[in-house]
Amino acid sequence: MIGLFCAGNARNDEEYSRAVRRKQRYLILLFLAGAAALAVSLLAGSYWEVKINEHMISTYAGVGSGIMTAAVVLWIRFQLILKNPKKLKEMRLSNTDERNQEIGKKAYRFASTGLITALYLICLIGGLWYPILIRVIGIVMWIFLLTYVISYKVFEKKM
Repeated sequence: MIGLFCAGNARNDEEYSRAVRRKQRYLILLFLAGAAALAVSLLAGSYWEVKINEHMISTYAGVGSGIMTAAVVLWIRFQLILKNPKKLKEMRLSNTDERNQEIGKKAYRFASTGLITALYLICLIGGLWYPILIRVIGIVMWIFLLTYVISYKVFEKKM
């Protein structure tokens, strides 16, 4: 199990415990990313001489504090799971269940299709008023597609 949102294939509680600890490390990085966004909002609003729209400052503050809160809540949840062997086993069985893994894969495919479709529509409609939007969203779509192709090739060789 690698990553924060991935189901795993741990065979026993000890392996799953290591996977949960690895997730906690990712949560620390996520917390730091949220703290960085919050710091940017505080510095931009107080110390920096760069003109930033008040709405953007509030957005950075909201996103940063939201990410930090989510990371702390999940970290505490994982800590409680690690301390309770019964909960750890329940969580492991739930995350290693093939049906749940298949549901997750289908949900990711559906979400990816929805994301690409939404980005395409934003390009078509938003590009009429904001031409730079087409470039920015086009770059995001290319990054997504290149990541998909590269990861597909890598996993194809490994599996």
